[in-house]
Formats: sequence, C-alpha cells, structure tokens
Amino acid sequence: MSFQASFGLQNRFIESSIAKQIPTQVISTPAFHTKKQFNVSNRLIELIGQEGRVFYTVSGAEAIENALKVVRFISDGKIILSRKKSYHGATMGALNITGDWRRDGHALPKDLHAWIPEPNEDPHFIKSTEIIEKIGPEKIAGICIETITGKNGVIIPPITWWEGIKSVTKM
Repeated sequence: MSFQASFGLQNRFIESSIAKQIPTQVISTPAFHTKKQFNVSNRLIELIGQEGRVFYTVSGAEAIENALKVVRFISDGKIILSRKKSYHGATMGALNITGDWRRDGHALPKDLHAWIPEPNEDPHFIKSTEIIEKIGPEKIAGICIETITGKNGVIIPPITWWEGIKSVTKM
C-alpha cells in the first residue's frame, strides 16, 4: 500500500490546494526561507512551549539523518536507541536504527546503535533502563521512537513507558 495514496487519487481538495500554492512557492528546500515558513515555525515553537528552531527537510529519511547528526553533535554520546518495530528510512543512518527488514544484509556500524524492547514487552521501562545502564547513559546520544509506524502498526505505550522515557533523559 502506498501511504501517500491513502487520501485517494485525484482528491479535489488536495489538487486545489496544490494549484493555489504553485504560483506563490514552487519549491522549498531547507535553505529556502519564506514568510509562511517563518510564521509556521514560530507557531510550532510556540506550541512546543520552549525555545528552539525548526529545521525543514524534504523527506523523512533526511529528517532522521539530520536529527542523528544534531543529537550526536550536541551530546557526548554517539549511540542511538530504537525499537525493532520501526521504520525510519533507507539511508545509512536511518537504516542503522530501523528495525524493518530493509536493514538486513547491509554493513551497518554496530557501535552506534542499540535496541530497546517494545512497550508491551517492557511497560514500565525496566528492561530498557537496564540496557541504558549497561551501555552507560553518557554514551547515549538519543532515543528514536515512533509509536505510529505505518505497516509496523499503531503501538500505544502505557503512561508508565512514557514516564520511563522521561526519567532516562535525566540520567
């Protein structure tokens, strides 16, 4: 199934929106800035409720690649934690943290990633905390999680799992 087709082919609302947008902005890249981008960025930062910046990319894999670079740059750690029921993209960095079958057979760096259990296997984040402590919290740059993963399902972690995620950010 193509996820981009889930809105239906020849959707008049989408076609109309694209047609209205073309005369005002045909293309957008991370270095291309517009008033609309500025306004949306400020609104996103406002909704998040803390200072920050918005970095635009043109694909999900590119977003993951840049997120990996940023967290490794701003932290002392290099290891990214992720779940096996995930798909983050087919570029090398994204593939390294992806649990999807497409990672099989590639020469991926083993020292930059570690798996944590699925929320239903570790609802109180106890096993995950043990993994983090074994690796050493100072060696971990970030956690890449996505609970609505498309073909891997919709996983609704319990509040205790989210609390566990929050607690390890303070280690």
